[in-house]
Amino acid sequence: MDLRGLGPLGADRLVRPTRWLTALVWTLIWSGMTGFFDSVVFSSVSAQLRTWDYQQTQATVIALRSSGQNSHDPKLPKGAKVLYRYQVAGKTYEGTQVSPPGSLGLDSGLQLLKRLRKGQQVPVFYDPQNPDQAVLVRGVDPMEAWLVIFMLPFNCVMLGSWLFLLASPLKWIEPASRITVGLIVTGVGSFVSVFIVGALVLRPQPLVSAVTVLALAVFLVVLGVVTAWLAWQFPDSLWGRVARFIAQASQEHQQSTGDWSWGSD
Repeated sequence: MDLRGLGPLGADRLVRPTRWLTALVWTLIWSGMTGFFDSVVFSSVSAQLRTWDYQQTQATVIALRSSGQNSHDPKLPKGAKVLYRYQVAGKTYEGTQVSPPGSLGLDSGLQLLKRLRKGQQVPVFYDPQNPDQAVLVRGVDPMEAWLVIFMLPFNCVMLGSWLFLLASPLKWIEPASRITVGLIVTGVGSFVSVFIVGALVLRPQPLVSAVTVLALAVFLVVLGVVTAWLAWQFPDSLWGRVARFIAQASQEHQQSTGDWSWGSD
């Protein structure tokens, strides 16, 4: 389209919505991908958390399919990798779940399957309210807890993108700059933690527990919230000055490129 006949003001009115829509599309794509993986990780960790109060008993492996075995054991239900039998209050049950249903089963379950042998006695964990629901791996796997920290930087970018997108049109530059400080602290802290914690859990025998990893994830989120609050309540503090710098940089960018709000002159 030839914008020369519109004059500077008319051309700017067309460019501004285009720039805003481009940022909106990028933010929606990023948010959609992040939200999808958030839901996968959250569902998996939630499913594992529900097994923490399961009771323990002994089970006997009665059928097993190894990764290198193509033949199908007739005792083994279709799609199952293991079949075990256990008793609760004198009643016999059979189970096929290694990790809780809905979990990713990335590490502990796979490691356990490699060690199982037919006829072996293994601990099994069952729901005391519904004993026919049982798993061989109880609690949250450290590797899947690590995924919570892994997703934090992506969520910080997502929230920061929405702040960047809406701060100027809604005149939220000052509040958004303080929230951005908290997002930066959580984002940087979690990015560094991904590598440190990853080195401790992405190994055959994790060196830290899932509780420790989840506690660190909560700490990083709380740290960001506290930092944003400090920037808000104490404008002369370090975080307050960082927030002012972000606000000034945003205003200078707005002045140099034009406000992104619709219909403003």
